[in-house]
Amino acid sequence: RRDRRQRAESRGQRTDFRGQMRVGGLTTREAQALLRGLRGLNLIGGDVVEVSPPDDPAGNTARAAATMIFEILCLLAEARDNPLG
Repeated sequence: RRDRRQRAESRGQRTDFRGQMRVGGLTTREAQALLRGLRGLNLIGGDVVEVSPPDDPAGNTARAAATMIFEILCLLAEARDNPLG
């Protein structure tokens, strides 16, 4: 990743590489709504990946990840309190 960044910088290109970013992917708000749509399901786990603070000095990815983790924890707590759905 560092080599890609150095080559891009030498060409004057943007250098905010973040894993497998996809054009047209979900926004944070859309992902949050999707997670909230899972209410009532008997969930047993959740996962957040691709948070790299060195590649995100403004902290936007970390804030988005924290939001998703909060939503997942809320879903898991609700599923634990109501195990039959």
